[in-house]
Order: sequence, then C-alpha cells, then structure tokens
Amino acid sequence: MLLRIGDARLINSVLSHGGRHTSPRVIHAYLSIRVFVAKAALGEGPLVYDGPMDVDLTALEGSVLQSIADRDWDALRDLLSEDFVITTAGWLSEPVGKDTWLDATQGHLLNSFDIASVDVRDFGDVAVALVLSSQSGTWARGPFAADFRYTDVWRRSKDGSWLLTVRHATLIPSAGTQDS
Repeated sequence: MLLRIGDARLINSVLSHGGRHTSPRVIHAYLSIRVFVAKAALGEGPLVYDGPMDVDLTALEGSVLQSIADRDWDALRDLLSEDFVITTAGWLSEPVGKDTWLDATQGHLLNSFDIASVDVRDFGDVAVALVLSSQSGTWARGPFAADFRYTDVWRRSKDGSWLLTVRHATLIPSAGTQDS
C-alpha cells in the first residue's frame, strides 16, 4: 500500500500533540514519525513501500491485549520496543515510556477484548495500524466496558521481529454521551 497525502495528514494530526511533551524519548519518537510521514507523503526514498506485508499485525495487536489479559508481563515487554511511548486514553495524564506503562498496566485487569478492525498502512520496516477494540475489565476505579481506537506504529527490529513502538489510544464515547 502506498501512503496517500490524506493518510499522512491523519497520522500527523493524531500524533501532533506529542511534540509538546518534554521527554527526550517522546520528542525523538514524535520527530521520527513526522520525518517518516513527510518523506513518505512526498514519495522520497525507500519509505514508500508497496511490497507484501510479511507479518499479521492483527495477530500482533491481539497478542498485546492477550498478554495484558493473561497478565503475562514478560510477553508484553517482548512485544514493545525499548523506545516505546504511549498516549493512553486518559488514565495516564501524559505520554509515557515502556517501563512506566508496564508498571501502570499491572494495576488493571482485562477480562475480555474483541478487535473489531485493524486497518494497516505498510511502509516496509514500519507499519501503522488503526485499531478498533472493545474491552472490559477492572481498573482501580472499578469495572469498565469501553471501545477504544488505537493508532499503533510497529517497527521491524534487526532480528526481523515486529515491535510496537508508538501507541496513541482514544476512548470512544458511548452513544449516550456523544453530542448531537
């Protein structure tokens, strides 16, 4: 698949708020994505890739959630890059790195999940997945059942495995709370 200008604008729009965070890890990830998106949108260099995807990102997305449900923190850690950064759907106030997110996630119980859709944009050694997921479980605040949208950036590592590098999560408001 080729990156279209609209895709680049969408990705840039979703991730643009990350540039205001002062963490060097967040700034590096944010700037890397902006450069990648800009070059890909212009069709420069090898960044625009039209080859076949060699991995099932839907399965990897499921593995992330299954690791959380199973409370298998080692498996989850193995799916994340060392420079992983996430903007949660509001339960952490700022973007955080791998260790902080793993520690915070251990306070939640994920009882069930369903991945309704995964829309992938493949750029060779980087792929962006737009994910729709329903989840239920327990947070420190009590039980929850909610729908989430994720924008996930996956990167192929030197050993050929795919690692989740950036996640931006958004809570989808329930029908009763949406504006008309």
